[in-house]
Amino acid sequence: MSVSLTSNGLVMPATQSASSNANTLDDYEEGTYQYTITGVTSGSCTPKANYDYFSYCKVGRMCQVGGRFETQDNSASGMLLWSLPFASANLTAESGSHAGAIFLYRTGTSDINNPTLMTSEGAATAFCYFNNTDTNTSVNFLQGSSVDTSFEGYLGIVYSTTW
Repeated sequence: MSVSLTSNGLVMPATQSASSNANTLDDYEEGTYQYTITGVTSGSCTPKANYDYFSYCKVGRMCQVGGRFETQDNSASGMLLWSLPFASANLTAESGSHAGAIFLYRTGTSDINNPTLMTSEGAATAFCYFNNTDTNTSVNFLQGSSVDTSFEGYLGIVYSTTW
């Protein structure tokens, strides 16, 4: 792998040069990607124009994702899944699962409390857990049927990616 130091900073190669040495920084990438929100059973939520990209920065195996989302159509059935730019790592004893922040508003429902964005090991998607406001004891997945056609929010998560 060729890395160079220029007056503009440290320049990594355009494609990853994977190393088997865990102490070698072998990847850096940043950019935006067009995310999707799909229902685990079927259907999807169509992002509204100008709110259809998330930003990301990947350094080594760690990837940070963030952005604002707003939908204009919801035909999703089942648990909602937000796409990620890279699959999350599948490590020992769920240590590849990560939690992040998600702020939801204009959902059309008032019983969502403490929403949390979660990754599943080996998947390139994240999902939302929340507590019911009335009991605050049961944990639920955010379903397509739980939100209006147009709902919006912000999300941010840092997670471990596959090699």
